[in-house]
Amino acid sequence: MKRPVAMERMLVGDARNVARDLGLRCRLHAVDLIWLRDRTLDVEGLRDLLQRMRREVSLPIVVSLDPADAAAAGADGVQLRDDDLRASFALDAREKGLLVGGSAHSPESIRELASLQSDWIVFGPVHDTMKSHGLQRGRGYDVLRDAVCMARPVPVIAIGGLELPDLPDVLATGAAGLAAIRAFQDVSRRQPHG
Repeated sequence: MKRPVAMERMLVGDARNVARDLGLRCRLHAVDLIWLRDRTLDVEGLRDLLQRMRREVSLPIVVSLDPADAAAAGADGVQLRDDDLRASFALDAREKGLLVGGSAHSPESIRELASLQSDWIVFGPVHDTMKSHGLQRGRGYDVLRDAVCMARPVPVIAIGGLELPDLPDVLATGAAGLAAIRAFQDVSRRQPHG
């Protein structure tokens, strides 16, 4: 059973950076959802981190782990990678009552996640962004708009080189919101929202 989740602003990070000033950053930037991408934590380490995070925020936290580990650690959901295990992981996550999101980089991947009745699809990169392997070229707002149409009725969250001032352009494509790391790091200035 799908649960409604606000997803206009998704904070993305790993154990090294996501918990730093978490409560303050989430309040200042009106964060709706947290995606913890760290795949290096064991279940006990993840459980401890989630407990610390929940002392500061009462937001859904999804993780990039298999559903059994996510459920055992107390995560609210999973963010599935674009790989061969996605369909079985989605089914397992649903059976465990977890939220299910997935990452998509192609039309085939979008169609698969829509057929799996994901709660959301993270699609991108929208703008150019640096990755460990170098520059990844952005696809732009027109391709994002196409992804939104292809994914319906599953909401799409844009990712890749986005900052909070990009949110109106993202929403204009029909996307539900944006996911970012850097956009939510600054606590020195208040970001506009609403």
